[in-house]
Amino acid sequence: MVKSMLSVVVPTFNSETRISEIVENICRNISVDFEVIIVDDCSTDSTKDIIFDLSQRYENIRCIYLDKNSGPGIARDIAFKTVDSEFVLFFDDDDFLYGENIEEILQKMNIYQLDVAVMAYEYADSLESDGQGTMLSGDEARFSSILRCDQASIIQPSVFPSILSIVNFPWNKICRTDYLRKIGAVFGVLRLHEDVPIHWNILCNTDYVYLTRRLIGRHVVDQGVRNATRQIHTSRMQVLDALQAAYDYVNRSVNRKEFIVEFYRFQVDLIRWASDYVPSNDKVIYSQKASALFKDISISDLNMVFHKNRNLYHSINHYIKNH
Repeated sequence: MVKSMLSVVVPTFNSETRISEIVENICRNISVDFEVIIVDDCSTDSTKDIIFDLSQRYENIRCIYLDKNSGPGIARDIAFKTVDSEFVLFFDDDDFLYGENIEEILQKMNIYQLDVAVMAYEYADSLESDGQGTMLSGDEARFSSILRCDQASIIQPSVFPSILSIVNFPWNKICRTDYLRKIGAVFGVLRLHEDVPIHWNILCNTDYVYLTRRLIGRHVVDQGVRNATRQIHTSRMQVLDALQAAYDYVNRSVNRKEFIVEFYRFQVDLIRWASDYVPSNDKVIYSQKASALFKDISISDLNMVFHKNRNLYHSINHYIKNH
């Protein structure tokens, strides 16, 4: 059997109202040889039946059925163990793939023997969006500062560390499968922010990244209860575990000196953002644990931050002194 060029891994849970549309969209729009691996995370609705029917209609769809609900990270990791394609894309079951750009991106990655491509995306605040959105403002600024007037470029993260702070969606990157296995890339057991550590692992270990304004997809943040992005829940505390794991990858990187200030800036911003979605009963312990992440910063790192970003220095000291 000839292996596919690309595997698209889609974890799903109770997605009976949309999984068919998402998968049909993927199958219609990718022109290279590909497979779709759908991992059902022990759904309790009719999702299993729907994806089984899809697998009967499309020969390049494989389904994996988990016998207990384990979260999207574990679901992706289980699927990744079965991947035999040259490249892999982790996609979500509530976003829309612009697959027509994938062939060009994979061609560039093969021509220049690149392991990682990071792509632009659209961000929509509702399911009713017409798909004409832009990226989050921070990512728009990062793309512009790195690419300037270019549509795409081969970037060294050590030269442009701001690329590390492009939002860590699991699906805004295409990676070479062998590279992910080489660096031991896993999403792990976290149910929220599970995409943070693997994002930093991927970008801290590669010498070059293909950064392109070509769109990979549209991210929909629905106001309903299904989307976890804006839910207030105790599990939001997992952001601190995710940041600790990401720091470990930065700390082991050969480019630590170039990356560490950018990581601290990312850490401050994410802790601030997540604090709005931590339940009021958990805010004190959240603040204490967040403070602990900063109290171990070395004097040499603080000095580096002081000379490179004075506002960041004061933010870190706020956490160290006031919590």
